[in-house]
Amino acid sequence: MARAAIPGRLTWQPATVAATRAETATARTLVLDVDGWTGHVPGQHLDIRLTAPDGYMAHRSYSISSAPGPDRLEVTGPGSDRRRGLRDADVVAFVCGPTGFVETVADLLVGSGHNPANIRTERFGATGG
Repeated sequence: MARAAIPGRLTWQPATVAATRAETATARTLVLDVDGWTGHVPGQHLDIRLTAPDGYMAHRSYSISSAPGPDRLEVTGPGSDRRRGLRDADVVAFVCGPTGFVETVADLLVGSGHNPANIRTERFGATGG
């Protein structure tokens, strides 16, 4: 059964990466086109979910780094270290979330060549009761 949006709840909005630019040696800005974007207020953050062609999904929160405006926004965050010759096995990965999520992502990282010693995890969730 398809999920319907519930009034007052947030829903995902598709976005297209219109451009990228290097800000520093370790930071990149993504310029996103979002049809129907109603704008934002200074200091607002945004949750971005990437769905790769193979079905893999990643989810991360970013502060919006552009001035408020319709249909386009910018977020800035860590860039890829691949251009500096680092391999996936050299990169330290941080994974936080519910136990099932953390274990699944950590297993996927190891399976894709990351060094298990470089994967840091933090699990959180309900404490029972």
